[in-house]
Amino acid sequence: MCIRRSLFASSLTWRKAGDDRYNSRSRRMLAALSSEQQGSRIPIMKRSRLLSILPVSLLAFAALTACRPAPTIPPTPTATPRAEPTTVAVVPAAAPTEIPPTPTATPVPPTGPTGFPPNANPLTGQFVSDPTILDRRPILVKVSNNPPEIRPYQAGLQSADHVWEHQVEGFALTRFSVIIYGQEPERVGSVRSGRQPDLEMVPMYQALYVAAGFSTNHKNPDEPWRMREYMLNAPWRVRNFSEEFGTGAPYNQRIPQDELAYEHTLFAIPTELWKLAAERDLDQRVNLDGLAFDPIPPNGGTPTTEVTIDYPGVGPKVTWRYDMASGDWLRWSDDVVHIDALTQEQLHFDNVVILYAWNYQTDWPEDTATGELGVGIDLFGTGEAVLLRDGYRYPLTWSRESEFAEKMMTFTDSSGRVVPFKPGQTWFQVASSGYGPPAVTLVP
Repeated sequence: MCIRRSLFASSLTWRKAGDDRYNSRSRRMLAALSSEQQGSRIPIMKRSRLLSILPVSLLAFAALTACRPAPTIPPTPTATPRAEPTTVAVVPAAAPTEIPPTPTATPVPPTGPTGFPPNANPLTGQFVSDPTILDRRPILVKVSNNPPEIRPYQAGLQSADHVWEHQVEGFALTRFSVIIYGQEPERVGSVRSGRQPDLEMVPMYQALYVAAGFSTNHKNPDEPWRMREYMLNAPWRVRNFSEEFGTGAPYNQRIPQDELAYEHTLFAIPTELWKLAAERDLDQRVNLDGLAFDPIPPNGGTPTTEVTIDYPGVGPKVTWRYDMASGDWLRWSDDVVHIDALTQEQLHFDNVVILYAWNYQTDWPEDTATGELGVGIDLFGTGEAVLLRDGYRYPLTWSRESEFAEKMMTFTDSSGRVVPFKPGQTWFQVASSGYGPPAVTLVP
């Protein structure tokens, strides 16, 4: 509690000092988006103004890069005081809930990172009986994770190929980017408003995109762009199937719940979204090469039974425990079993990746009521990560060439060799390597 309070209270001071620091990156993002889309309907800036700003922006960016703290993955140490957001060893709080063992299936051969067979899903390494179901784009759905009362109603998470959990405004709560591709759940949600990391994730997956609203500067056009302005100028705007962009029912439907506020009742309907994409000639198979998979764990892993990622602010505190019977990692949120509303089962994933990336505050407010700035994440360049699979953990280096590259992230070991994931679903826990990091605890 003391850690969360001190981190959250310091955000206002840090924000005032950091506003100018990140203005240069915002202008760079704006210029990059506009250069990829010809004939933009929203003017970016006059050439004379751009030329006058460019040297300053480049100097600011160089200074920012020079002073960024390099992310580190702490070694497995002995127990240390909880006041520091470092990795410590603790005793598991409770025994994991048992998941029925997976029925015996035909062994899955190693696949990736390139040259996937037509019937192999490049996001999971699993084989499908009908290869034509992979002849479509992934769908990225923005799903709420706060307040805690909405979690029992979250739907479609267990059907996701990938889920990305990242911090949002004030570094005080998290939100999900849910990737739906190999399976077709009845609904996914509840859908909430888009955030800056989506500007990098949508190109990475070349995905269709669904969110429920965006911050905007339309009342104050002289202020920096916000999410709606970036979305309007994104090269992939035609794949934005959000309700605000004209894609309502039956593609995105309101499903009222007595216990939920209206803003938590919107759900994406994947079957209808893929039909619409096909009608608009947007539903082609895309190149998703990048990840490798092998059912046999690599050598050199450290036995691990549990990991906790305790996010600051209202959190949540996320716990994953390895279940030997099923071979899955089981999820708790704030010490409560995390359930998918469609399956009524505890969330269980084959891989969990703790991905350390540079987090920063944007130059626009996401919470208009409080004025709290948004949180951006650099999901390009390189960084450190930890892969958890089969009861082991492995230190990794992640790489992605640029923020708008239509290429998947790759993961290698210290020798530059690709490290295979376990065939199956993966949950990415993004951990800030800058301000407001979560406390990460690995056991043992």
